[in-house]
Amino acid sequence: MKYANKKDENLLDEWDLKATGFDVKIFTPIGYYDEFKKKGIPTDFPFSIMPSEFDSADWCMTFEVPINSSMGVLIERVILNLNEKKKNFSINDIIKEVKSDKKVEQNIKDAVENRFVAAEKWGLFSEKGTALKDLILPGKITILDVSCYATLPGSKEISALVIGLVAQKLFRERMVARRTEEFEAVKSTTTLFEEEIPEKEKKPMVWLMIDEAHEFLPKQGKTPATHALLTILREGRQPGISLVLASQQPG
Repeated sequence: MKYANKKDENLLDEWDLKATGFDVKIFTPIGYYDEFKKKGIPTDFPFSIMPSEFDSADWCMTFEVPINSSMGVLIERVILNLNEKKKNFSINDIIKEVKSDKKVEQNIKDAVENRFVAAEKWGLFSEKGTALKDLILPGKITILDVSCYATLPGSKEISALVIGLVAQKLFRERMVARRTEEFEAVKSTTTLFEEEIPEKEKKPMVWLMIDEAHEFLPKQGKTPATHALLTILREGRQPGISLVLASQQPG
């Protein structure tokens, strides 16, 4: 997609068509960005997420830990405590909070700590995170490439965690943008002079396209992306976000 299809150039010539690439921006998880660049794998920008953007249910689902188990209760308590202390926090902050907990046995703390130590190695988290405005630009195609997780244990859950958060943020952003657009439309009918919304403040409508959709919306069970994607399917039309799902395992 990013580069011209030279392989089928002769076929295109028969139709008087020229092979051209699309103006695509590819984001790769920050921990794999430099590696992709060195290997010549197409990528343009690093992508990262702030750990504080996930709630305890997200972490438990990703770690495949029942939220009502001893480990799940500890994760929930730790995340709640950190949210009360600071707006943004790191994986290291989570680990420190786990270690300082006085209400559970050491083996439970060790098990939870090990999972967050593993999460730190996903190459996904940073203190700032990638701004949503960098992902959605009017008239542009953005690809979020999470193929780097294909060989990692729990790869589906990690990818679903990313997709779920991005989908959730896109939906919220479009909900706010739609209210602004509707307000401006009403305002323009009640005033003599129409006021344009500054270009930099406009939020484009979004087409969210997901490949291997069965990994995020399985026929049975849930993933960290399920709720966000179902919300868009049910309610996305009004705020202006559409969802296209592609899968070789429909049903």
